[in-house]
Amino acid sequence: MRIPVRKNVFIAFILGLIVAGLLGFTRISLNNDKLLHFLIFFLLTTLFYWSFEIKSIRVLRFLTIICCIILGGVASEFLQGFLAYREFDWRDIICNVGGSTAALAINDMYMRLRNKKQRQLRYKRIKNKFKSLHNLESQLDDNIV
Repeated sequence: MRIPVRKNVFIAFILGLIVAGLLGFTRISLNNDKLLHFLIFFLLTTLFYWSFEIKSIRVLRFLTIICCIILGGVASEFLQGFLAYREFDWRDIICNVGGSTAALAINDMYMRLRNKKQRQLRYKRIKNKFKSLHNLESQLDDNIV
């Protein structure tokens, strides 16, 4: 099964991963470390969510939870615990998961609203075609009589 990818968004996601990796595995310390964790994971999750053209919101949500929240948000922090110059911090996990969850919720809500609007437009077109067919049928009946 081939999953269609939005190449520009996926490239931005990969570049974001590289930047996050450089920030996460280097020996720098920042004042707003927790805010940075939240924002980076919010951005990465948003880019991941829109990288794939999957019609099923459930499948997209499941992939995002596995890849961004579990692997990215939790596993990356455990990996940092194995580095001699980094320390494991459960508060980082909370910020990572919080950023990813917030992004997933917002993007999921937007996708649902977008799909609902597309569905309404589709049914409106069908309804208009039905009305025009009904009007044509009425005109034909009038001409016969």
